[in-house]
Amino acid sequence: MRPLDKDTQAWMDDHLDAYIDEELTMKEAKLIDAITAADESWDDELALGRQLKYELRALPELECPPELTQAVFAETRRLSRAEGWARIRGWVRNDWFRAWQPAFAMSLLLAVVVSAALWTRPAPKSEVDIALEEVQWTLAYLSSVGAKTGASVRADVLEPHVVTQMQQALGTVMEEQTN
Repeated sequence: MRPLDKDTQAWMDDHLDAYIDEELTMKEAKLIDAITAADESWDDELALGRQLKYELRALPELECPPELTQAVFAETRRLSRAEGWARIRGWVRNDWFRAWQPAFAMSLLLAVVVSAALWTRPAPKSEVDIALEEVQWTLAYLSSVGAKTGASVRADVLEPHVVTQMQQALGTVMEEQTN
């Protein structure tokens, strides 16, 4: 039996767990079968891996203490923030940022000025301005309503009650004169 070369041994080390978990392709699985059949040490290694897998799955499931979970989350958040600040510091220290720093500062200043101009409240109106605006809106509303209601008053009220009555009275007078 010839010993395996270093590359094949490294490949076997990397893929033996995947073989035990049945995650390899058919070609890779056949290669491992051939190697374990030819070398008893790899066959023993495979048997040990299968035994470990079986025994690990047979262990009872344990719960993680809440204090440990909170501590892990807190540490993860702390490391994430620290990493973010480190990235920002690295970005600011770059040469290209230093070259463009005046332009960035001017852009930031311009953004602050524009946002202040856009989001500031206008000066409060005086009572006279408010009353004048209300009168203008009222006149505009009455003008619009008057234009619409003038035609409907004419059609609904004047025609049947005034015009028709006058036409009938006029017709009666005309008949009396002709008689």
